[in-house]
Formats: sequence, C-alpha cells, structure tokens
Amino acid sequence: MLMSEPIVHAKIVRRSRQWSLVWLVPLVALGIASYIGYEAWRSQGQSVEVEFATATGIEAGKTRVRYKDVDVGKVTQVRLSDSLDRVKVRIAMDRDIAKKLHADARFWVVRPRVTTRTISGLSTLLSGAYIALMPGELGEMPTIITGLDEPPTLSGASDGRQFWLSADRLGSMDVGSPVFYRGIAVGEVVSYTLGKDDRMRIQVFIRSPYDRLVRSETRFWNVNGIDIKMSSEGVRAQMESLLSFMQGGLAFENILQLDAEHPVQEGHLFALYPDKDSITQDKPSVRLSYLMLFTGSVAGLSNGARIEHKGLEIGHVLDVRARFDARQLTVELPVLVELWPERLALGSDAEQGRSLLKAMIEKGLRAQLKPANLLTGQMLIDIDYQSKPEAVTVRLDSGHLVFPTVQTDMEQIMHRVGGVMAQLEKAPIQDTIQELHQTAKGLHRMLDGKQDASVLRQTEQLLKQVNQTLANMQTLPVQVNDTLVQTQTTLQTLNKTLSEDSLLQYDVRTLMQEVARSAGAIETLADTLQRQPNAVIFGKE
Repeated sequence: MLMSEPIVHAKIVRRSRQWSLVWLVPLVALGIASYIGYEAWRSQGQSVEVEFATATGIEAGKTRVRYKDVDVGKVTQVRLSDSLDRVKVRIAMDRDIAKKLHADARFWVVRPRVTTRTISGLSTLLSGAYIALMPGELGEMPTIITGLDEPPTLSGASDGRQFWLSADRLGSMDVGSPVFYRGIAVGEVVSYTLGKDDRMRIQVFIRSPYDRLVRSETRFWNVNGIDIKMSSEGVRAQMESLLSFMQGGLAFENILQLDAEHPVQEGHLFALYPDKDSITQDKPSVRLSYLMLFTGSVAGLSNGARIEHKGLEIGHVLDVRARFDARQLTVELPVLVELWPERLALGSDAEQGRSLLKAMIEKGLRAQLKPANLLTGQMLIDIDYQSKPEAVTVRLDSGHLVFPTVQTDMEQIMHRVGGVMAQLEKAPIQDTIQELHQTAKGLHRMLDGKQDASVLRQTEQLLKQVNQTLANMQTLPVQVNDTLVQTQTTLQTLNKTLSEDSLLQYDVRTLMQEVARSAGAIETLADTLQRQPNAVIFGKE
C-alpha cells in the first residue's frame, strides 16, 4: 500500500499597487498632443464649398475670404464641377463665422471692376482678389452655396425693406440704379428678372427710415435723365438729379386717395409707370387685343402710339407691319392694338369688357387716325362715335377681333374732292364752253364803240347830256337870286298890308263885326221859328 503524499497548501498574498510619477509623463504628453490637435483642427476651419462661374483671381492657398475687411477663411481647393460649366471652390472658414452662415448667405469675388455705374475693387490691384461674403439671416446653410457673378449692391449693413416692381420693359435702369424720393437717393435696384407673364420684375431696396414711406398709395415711375415737355407756356425741362441723368433710375411718391392709407409688407408688388405724369392713372389689369385695318397710310404710327377716347388714353399700339393678301394681290397694313376697358369704366372682367365694346361698336364706335404732334408727324388712334356709321359685324382675323375703322379727315376730304371731280367729268363742259364763247361775243358787240347800239356809244351820249345839264345848272344861281329878291319885295308889301293901322285891317274888323251881328240875327230867327213855326206866314205874335 502506497503511502499518500502530503498535500501542500499555497497561500496567495495580494500586494497593493501604487501610482508612480512616471505615468504623468505620457499623460501630459497626451494632453499636449490633444491640445495641439484641437488647435490644429480649429485653425483648419470648417469646410464650405462655393460654386462660381469662373475662377478668375482665385488661387488655392492664397485667396483669402473676408467679411467687413476681416479675414475669416482661406481657399483650400479649386476644381471644376462634374458638368465642367462651373468652378467649385472649397473654403476653410473660421468655425465661429461658419456657424452664423445661413441659406441666403452670398459669396462674390472682389476684383477691379469698371462699369458705367461705378468703379470698385481698385484696392485689389496691389493686394490681389479676395472673396467677400454676407452671412444672411434665414435658413440653414446648404451644402453647396452658389456664388454671385457680380457684387451685390447692398452691403448688408443697411436696414430697410425690399419691394418688387412690374413693368413692360426694363428701360435705361440697371442693377445699382438709384431710387429717389423727392430728389433724395433712398434706395437702389437690387435685381431684375422676366416673369411668367412676360413682364419685367424689378427688385428694389429702400433704406430705413425711408422704407416707411412706401404704402399702398405709393407710385413708382421711371426717371429718364431730362424730362422735356412742350406746352402753350413754352418748353419745360426737368431733371431729377445729376445721378439720374448719368445712369437713370426710379422715383416714387405718394398720391392722394379717398381711401385711407394702408401699410404694405416687404416684397409687395407695385406697378412701374413710364413717367410721373402717368402715375395718376391706374395700371390696367385687363388688356384686350384687337386688330385694326386702316385703308390709308399709317405713316407716323409706331409701336407704343397712344389710343385715346375723348382725350383719355385707353390703350396703345402693339405692332404695325405689312401683310400680303395672295387672293387680292394687295398689301395690307394691319395694326395690332391693346385696349384697357378699365379706363372706360367697363369693369375688370375681360369677357364683360369685350361684350360691352361689341355693343359700343354696333352703336357706332369707330377708330380713326389723327395727328398727335404736328412738328414730329406722329399719329395716334382716336376712338369715338360716328354720326352715320356703316353697319359692321365684329369678326376674327388672324386670331384677333377686328375693330372697325373709318378714314382720316384728310382722306374724307380727298374722297369728297374726288367725287366732285367725277361729277365735273360727267358735266357737259364742251357745251358750257361754247355758251361762254357766245356770251363773250355778245359782250364784245356790246362794248364795240363803232356800233350805235353798243354800250360805249350810249355811254358817250349820256355823258354829253350830263355835261349839258351841268352847263345849264351854272345859270341857276342867278335865276334863284332874282327870285329871292322878288320874294323879299312881296313879303315887305304883305307886311305893310297886314299892319294894324292899315286900311285892310280896318275893313277886316268891320266885316267881322257885321258878320257877328248877322249871326246874332240868324240865331234870333232860328229861335223864333223853333218856338213859333207859323211866324213866317202870320207874323210874330
């Protein structure tokens, strides 16, 4: 039997660990490395990618990014886009600034620029081009930001509001053109684009505190350098400012209205008027197109010519061009016009305006060419009722309703003159000439002095008789003098005869006394016969 080996018991003794100062060295080194890495990470900045049309003046590792002339980043990479039509620029932005970039942030390259509006970026001739930015205010920053091809007109530091203007054409204005209020530049044009309705959309910025002047009754108009007008008072020229004369611009003003003034929000759309004189007329919202066919010349009628009704502008000419009629082998001159029914108080409904204009045409409304300016020869179209119009039916031609027309005043005069000439051609002119010839012969015979029955011979005899009468009248004063002497003698004799102590006067008085006594006797006899009629026979009782 084997003896079992004794069991050995091992005892594990645990000793406590103590930190050694040696371990501080790697910890400090790790902290220093972490700090250096953090500073390197911060100094590297946050990466931002911006797309530009070209990379002119941009170099990787050299071109700086500035905000208010403070360096806030650097260009780290410049490469082409996948479509090769743009340039992608990677920028290492300062992280504090990168946190404040928004969706409407804008980047542009500052380089020397010389335009008709301004001269900028001259400082970069020595320092080189750099990228400027505006942080924006709204939205989160996108992954890729589209840079501007041109510097923005606003610095971003100005307070104010932006508004939109609607116009038929851009005119002489451009980005950066000033906006005036009573001659003071209070804003500028920010941008412009073509809208879906084929009209220009112009964005303007009005600085504070002038932006509070923009209300619902505000009217904007185009300032075209010098405004020259000719009237009965003479020629008047007016210029908004020297700046507007050099580069054009806009102006606005508030007009008086019956309605109370209403404030407008930023981004409100206003109509842009062509000049200041037209701001009192509302911009038409309804535009009806018609075709006018004139029979005579349309010289002086151009695109944009006025269409008037009793002096009120109710539309304008859109197009004037020739059209060949293959069936008649003639050249027509159709005029495409645009009418504004709101100016005629026909409402703002297009169908209602067309129906009312149709009724007015049936009543006698017609279009006629008239001179607008006698000096320049420009023409306008006047629409008014005619006294005896021909009956017409509104029809379609080339997709447009035809507005009936009448001849011009000169054409009517020439038409009447032509009618008179036609009647003269039908008249028996040859017979009339023969009668006039015979009449001339009779006058010749009457004036022939060799014939006794001529007017000259009879006139000569009449003159002889007149001379004889005048000769006889020369002796008349002597005869008249003798007659006056005899009349004077007769009057003297008559005076003596009728004097108070003359015998004739005594006889007349005696005769009158006898006549009075006789009258008394007759009166007595008449009285006796009245009382006693038989006294003539029997005598007086």
